[in-house]
Amino acid sequence: INEVMFDETPAVGLPLTEYVEIYNRSNKIFNVLDWKLGDASTNGTLTSEWLLPDSYMILTKTTSVDSFTVATGVTSFPSLNNTGDNLIIRSDLGVTLDSITYEDDWWNNSSITGGISIERINPDDPCSDVSDWTASTAAAGGTPGAQNSVYDPTPDTSDPELDFLLALDPNYLEIHYNEGMDSTSLANATFSITPALTLNQNYVLSDPTSMHILEFVENLAGSQTYTIEIQNVGDCWMNTTTLIGEFALPEIAVEGDLVINEVLADPVSGGKDWVEIYNSSEKLIDLFNFQIANYDDDTIANFKQIDEHILIGADEYVVLGEDIAQIAQYYTSVVPDNLYEMDLPTYSNDSGTVYLIYNNIVLDRVAYSDDW
Repeated sequence: INEVMFDETPAVGLPLTEYVEIYNRSNKIFNVLDWKLGDASTNGTLTSEWLLPDSYMILTKTTSVDSFTVATGVTSFPSLNNTGDNLIIRSDLGVTLDSITYEDDWWNNSSITGGISIERINPDDPCSDVSDWTASTAAAGGTPGAQNSVYDPTPDTSDPELDFLLALDPNYLEIHYNEGMDSTSLANATFSITPALTLNQNYVLSDPTSMHILEFVENLAGSQTYTIEIQNVGDCWMNTTTLIGEFALPEIAVEGDLVINEVLADPVSGGKDWVEIYNSSEKLIDLFNFQIANYDDDTIANFKQIDEHILIGADEYVVLGEDIAQIAQYYTSVVPDNLYEMDLPTYSNDSGTVYLIYNNIVLDRVAYSDDW
């Protein structure tokens, strides 16, 4: 699967129809009769056609075949979801030839709303996850039937790295990598943990994957820092290495653990509001699912939820803002790793109330006015 047009509107230059392009990277000749193209809910059948070596084939619904110079019709062509879908192609014998699970962020461009395909960057990539896909840069919005506009066959020779480690109650650790990994290497990896923990299960959930989960015999101690060494893990290109990281199990925040420590409600012209949180406790706290709110029409309102895992340790600060690039540029004392971008409620310049809420409990509130 080499290119996908899953959201065809608004038209940029290509026909107003969904399509999937497949590429034959082998030296074989295939008859695609009765091959299946499916998504999470539908399987379509390819009509008879020959796919030659080093050749591309456009797959689209049978009523749209004439929209392209050369295309192959698919009866019951799956309706591709605009926000994301599973896409799989199988041979007439049921053999899975390739599959992807795309999302709309595979465009890698938040300004794109449709009319542009996603293209595979390197057809030789053994994993082909999000890192191998991006929006087409072609003027027409895609390159159906031709080499992709973002084509780059350069092999990956870099070692994988740890992206982040997330400890989960009571005895689990999610290990996230910065790229797709070889599932066999993850399953066979060796783990050394200090203070010592006994590995019970190593869950590798898919192939390829950028994450797996360890289950320990012992429960994790809250806010205790553990060091883990992971030996002999490799990415899809089989770049193998040893990785070392730290993790700790966050604890539940109660009133008084976190405080609203600084507020910018009246930014410079063109700037955006931000709120700083300070951890005055001895706990490690995960801000995932915390909410920032204001006071509107005599009630707490306009809740904005933190939708990523943000770990804040004892005596540490986190800044939540609508434009972290502007914050980093404007303030010389800023610590970039402490900045997180998110939508905030509207805070007026002259007065307002900032709320920090978790699990329907107000952990802190600041009712400010401009004479502060």
